[in-house]
Amino acid sequence: MGKKTQTAPPPAKKSKPQALIQVQLKPGAIVLLAILFVFFYARHQVIKTLLISSVKHATGLEMSIEGLYAGLVSSHLEADNLRLFNPADFPERLMLSIPDLYVDYDPVSFFKGSTHFTHIRVHLKELIVIKNQTGRLNLQALKVESPHRQTDDNQSPKQIHIDRLTLKVEKVIYKDYSSGAPVPSVQEFPVRIEEDFYQITNLNAVVALLITKALGRTAIASLLHLDLAGLSGAASRALAISKTITKQTGEAAVHEVAAAAKEAAENARERTKIIVGSLKDDFKHFGD
Repeated sequence: MGKKTQTAPPPAKKSKPQALIQVQLKPGAIVLLAILFVFFYARHQVIKTLLISSVKHATGLEMSIEGLYAGLVSSHLEADNLRLFNPADFPERLMLSIPDLYVDYDPVSFFKGSTHFTHIRVHLKELIVIKNQTGRLNLQALKVESPHRQTDDNQSPKQIHIDRLTLKVEKVIYKDYSSGAPVPSVQEFPVRIEEDFYQITNLNAVVALLITKALGRTAIASLLHLDLAGLSGAASRALAISKTITKQTGEAAVHEVAAAAKEAAENARERTKIIVGSLKDDFKHFGD
């Protein structure tokens, strides 16, 4: 038998070296990409932090938010279960509960030195007014500042503008711990109001309207001789502007309805002339 000859394996083909794509990013582009990355993955937490900070600046009190949704493209956000808390010297933690908050805003305004909200809707489930053991009310802890207040570096605070503010209030609860008893006396006042306000220009007015409109349907303010001069002033200014807008809107609507009625009457007269003329012709031919 002949010997089998072993053939050498064919030489391996040399792979062509792949071209390496080198992308050189400028430092500014890297920073921009990092900001976009953080905003995409952490935008909810960032917005939540900004919202809590804004409320604390307007009221001086702590707040928590359970859930928040903000779309990437849409210009609105929704927050769930907002809770504003009392100062530490009160026996209960909760001051008010907002189960849902809706905000529609103009994103471009953030880059123009002001913040423009087209619509804010606040649903206040309950406002809890508490008098502690020393006779102090939790509402007196609300910080009210002038909208023209200057900041520490002598610069005007960032301006805001709210086209439309919708407030819905369900109930107010009053708890009195001033007697020293372990269990407070409790009174509950159903409110059930829903109103719109227009052209609000500072966050203090939002807080003022929320509190004063809620208490306006109860006997708490008069019974306690509650002095909320700062809140009442801010609320009065907001109400005056809102009434002016409502009056102008109502007058415009009246003029519009009157014009439409006038046009309809003129059209009706023309149609009547046409019908009468047609009937005359018919009777004329009938007589012939």
